[in-house]
Amino acid sequence: MKIWQKDPKWKDLTIGKTGLKVGDYGCFVCALSYISGLEVDLCLKILNDNDCFTEKGLLASDLAAKALCLSYGGKVLKKQKSLCIAETDHFAKKGYPQHFFAWLGTGEIVDPLDGKKKSNPYQIVSYRLFKKKAKTKVLRELKTLRSPIVGRKSTTPLEAVLLWITQTYTTMLNFLHLKK
Repeated sequence: MKIWQKDPKWKDLTIGKTGLKVGDYGCFVCALSYISGLEVDLCLKILNDNDCFTEKGLLASDLAAKALCLSYGGKVLKKQKSLCIAETDHFAKKGYPQHFFAWLGTGEIVDPLDGKKKSNPYQIVSYRLFKKKAKTKVLRELKTLRSPIVGRKSTTPLEAVLLWITQTYTTMLNFLHLKK
């Protein structure tokens, strides 16, 4: 999956209500995109629609995890052996106090600055433990969604999946309409 933050498809998209652009400040969004399996522009739309950013453009990790149907295990300092988001202060002297990238758990990363998988060149200062949820847990959460059509909670896993598909389809249509 391509997560280059300077990609012309999304580099000029705005993060939250800040005026900050993905091309300059979107490394965290790109790393979340990689973990969630969503294209960067759709990932950002979901995060923006769910008010996952502060006025200054900082990401509220718990809200982001919920919006993207991921689990969030917090911020830790211990080196991780599985996929998560890593943070470095490598560019602090250049005016960027944080840079985030997908840590693959093997010493390799996918870096939003160039979009490439490579050996990690950075000193990592923390790890953010975002993970995909097990399908059964996602189904359980989907079942608690309220149907916009009938205004009630879904009652069966099939109804929950159909509701999720309907809501996802509606989100995609709205997203495509905004891109025109």
